[in-house]
Formats: sequence, C-alpha cells, structure tokens
Amino acid sequence: MEIYPIQSNTLKRFGSQQGAAAYAAKFESQWVERIRNGHEQRLVNDFLSMIPASDFSGFVLDMPCGFGRFLPSLREFAPRVVEGDWSGSMLEIVRSRHPGMAPEMVRSSATTLPFASRSFSLVFSVRLCHHIQTFEQRLEYLREIQRVSERWIIFTYLDEHSCHNAVRSRLRRWKGKRATWGMSADEVAGVFASGGFQVVRTELLSKLLSSQRYTLLRRNGR
Repeated sequence: MEIYPIQSNTLKRFGSQQGAAAYAAKFESQWVERIRNGHEQRLVNDFLSMIPASDFSGFVLDMPCGFGRFLPSLREFAPRVVEGDWSGSMLEIVRSRHPGMAPEMVRSSATTLPFASRSFSLVFSVRLCHHIQTFEQRLEYLREIQRVSERWIIFTYLDEHSCHNAVRSRLRRWKGKRATWGMSADEVAGVFASGGFQVVRTELLSKLLSSQRYTLLRRNGR
C-alpha cells in the first residue's frame, strides 16, 4: 500500500482503530464539531443540488471517505457510491455505521487511484489536500482526481488567502510552528483548467472560522 505524502503521525492517527474511532466520535461528542458538521452537510447538499440528476447515473467516488460522514448525503443523490480510504480502520467504521447502504469500498491512496480514467460521474474528495506536504505532491493528487472523473468534482483545500488562515499563520509563526499547507484560488483554477475543468462554484466553509474552501468543478466539452 502506497503511503500518502503526509506526516507519519497523521497517518498513524487516522490509520489506527483507536484514532479512527476517536475521529468519528468527536463529531458527536464535541458541540463545536456538531455545529460545524451541520453547516458543512448543508453546504455539501447545496453543491450536490447544482449537479443535474442525469449526471448521477454513474458511480460516485467518495475519496477519502473517512468514517462515511457524507455517505448519506451522497446516497440521496446517487444510487451507486464507492467509499475509498487509505485507512482500513476508517472503512471498517463505514461498514459498521451504514450497513443498510451497502456501499462498495476500496482501500487506496488518493494519489494513485486503482480506477480507469473517467470511471466516475462525480469525484467527491474533501479534507485531504491540506494534509499533503508539498505543492508538487498536491498537484499529483489534483491531477489524479481529474483523471478518474468523467464530469464533476467536489473537493476542498485550505485557502491560503482566507482571513482565517492569515490569523492562524501569524499565530503559528509566533509559536514557532510550520506554515499551513494551503493553495490559492488562482492556483487551483489553473491546475484544473489545464486538465479541462472549470470552476462552477467556490465557497469558504466559514469566512471567519475556517480556511477550508469547497469547490465544484465541471469538465469542459460536454
């Protein structure tokens, strides 16, 4: 199994049974995360509603799926969802939490997806890009999700020009910590334009409380 180009302690946390279970539990036990998740779920549903129903006729890839946080929303729009993650422990949680949905699952790195080109009507890939350490490695990831998408992509990245990131970066420098691994909107638009995609909608999860930017993209020429 290829190792993601992200910090080993992050891989260890998400890859272990204890770490995966703790990550899933925090969205139920922490009131801040419950509120944040509710807002995020609404934003995801808004993005999904912008995609024509006819474009959900094929498979949808949720990668990395984590513990299946967005699986119910995806299944409301698409009958066939593939849950993919590097962490086998996360996939076990998906299987136990959503037995009635019976999603197909694959354990894989998002930088080397085991699928043919244009295999999925939609690739849904959130909360990963900011973990990838170098710009070149982030480009590799973005090109890979473009490769397997036939038509649509929803993904998130840390917007380095957001107000939240500006404050956070100053605090991190003051504490002697590394800079966050972000990208600019122009960089993202340029990478996807070179692959034949255009930005349909882009929105910060929160202008003041989050640097995560959701982006909906459509492949040109159809």
